Amino acid sequence: MITPYFDQLIDNFGIWQHSDSKKPLREEGYALDDAARGLLACLALKKFDKAEVLFKYLVNAKHKDGFYGFATEDHKYIRYPASEDATGQVVWAMGFAYLVGFHADEAKALILKMSDRVREFEHVRGYAYALLGALYIDR
Repeated sequence: MITPYFDQLIDNFGIWQHSDSKKPLREEGYALDDAARGLLACLALKKFDKAEVLFKYLVNAKHKDGFYGFATEDHKYIRYPASEDATGQVVWAMGFAYLVGFHADEAKALILKMSDRVREFEHVRGYAYALLGALYIDR
């Protein structure tokens, strides 16, 4: 069963970016896109305690113009912007959170704050991820 392994990848800060299939590789830190996908999985599996951690990670990764893409093993965000793909995945995860009523107001507010940034995307994949999230709040 995947959930015990999945559960060990999430600590009190976020979800570890990589593992060796037995344990997290802590020295490789955390990634925004993994936290977004993890939030989707936690909400679908009704693991709300883990979802709470990942939601907080995503909110805290937000900066003025977007998100930080990575954090170190000692829980410090790396001041480097997230990719369009990762940003789009955050919008997708926040849209799903809104749909299921998990911090719905905060999730929707974050999506709306990101709408101008998403309109500037140059690549279709990030835009498509964001569109999935936007569809959850406004069909």
